[in-house]
Amino acid sequence: VNPGALTELVSFMQKHPGAGVTGAQLLNRDGSLQRSVQRFPTCISELVTVSGLFNQKTARTYEGPTQVEAVVGASMMVRRTAIEKVGLLDEHYFMYTEEVDWCHRIHSAGWDVYIVPSARILHVDGGSSGPIAVDKLLWLSRGRLRFLSAIRPAWMIRLTHLGLRLIGAAKTMAWLAIGLVDV
Repeated sequence: VNPGALTELVSFMQKHPGAGVTGAQLLNRDGSLQRSVQRFPTCISELVTVSGLFNQKTARTYEGPTQVEAVVGASMMVRRTAIEKVGLLDEHYFMYTEEVDWCHRIHSAGWDVYIVPSARILHVDGGSSGPIAVDKLLWLSRGRLRFLSAIRPAWMIRLTHLGLRLIGAAKTMAWLAIGLVDV
């Protein structure tokens, strides 16, 4: 945690009583910016992301405190009264997307979520999940589908799941064809 980061977040929360959550700007080990905010997943966004047509990992620069949909769970300061109103993180998420669900519930209860970029915190991305990208992708996909299942009709989730499977099968066939994976 960079010096003064916690003080920045506390000060922002004190000055903005409508803020239920604030998050800091996350930094990579080399000091470069890391993606610190997230949008609420949609069926379309998940299909586009998994297809590789869009890179959602791009870090954005914020000039000052900005209202966002969700902050990355590596840095979340949550107001106690917001927690009392919506409850704790949902334990049904193993890892990934639980913070998005929490921010969604906090938004739904009438609170705002902010990124405070002057507060900076080093985040070792993948530090909890380790280097196995396949497991991380699986946990992330499961979390996203769980989130979508809570806010979308069942038929839409089934269709999205089918689309994700088709994209995965197409990618695997392409990797087999060029020799990136072996059976």
